[in-house]
Amino acid sequence: MVIFLDTSAWVKYFLNEEGTLRIQHFILQYPPDEENIFATSAVTYAEMIATLTRAYRGQRISEEDFEAMITTFQEQWEKVDVVEVNTDLIERSGQLARKHALRGCEGEFGRSPNLSLAVPLNPSKPKGLDSMSNLRV
Repeated sequence: MVIFLDTSAWVKYFLNEEGTLRIQHFILQYPPDEENIFATSAVTYAEMIATLTRAYRGQRISEEDFEAMITTFQEQWEKVDVVEVNTDLIERSGQLARKHALRGCEGEFGRSPNLSLAVPLNPSKPKGLDSMSNLRV
């Protein structure tokens, strides 16, 4: 199965907030392996770094935790399949949003269909994600 984690799911895994336990439980239920391939959008990288930076600057997390989270996220980034975003993908996502009444890409993990679920995935060259369970919360 290909498991697409949007930015909100990544954030919930790193930062304690509403939905954190849900995403942690999901990852434990579907651990990364040959059967469960993890993927994310290319824009997730910038969104995650920005979110963690805001959490640090807003004194929600310590500098030590911030640096550890950035390092861990960057290590995990190398292990997930990254879906590149281009005009064709955006237009196709718009068509799917109209057809299926999807919400925008932002949203709460697992609560309602959104565009992150509409992204076509190609798991033919999975990198795998062997240590997602080691991410800091």
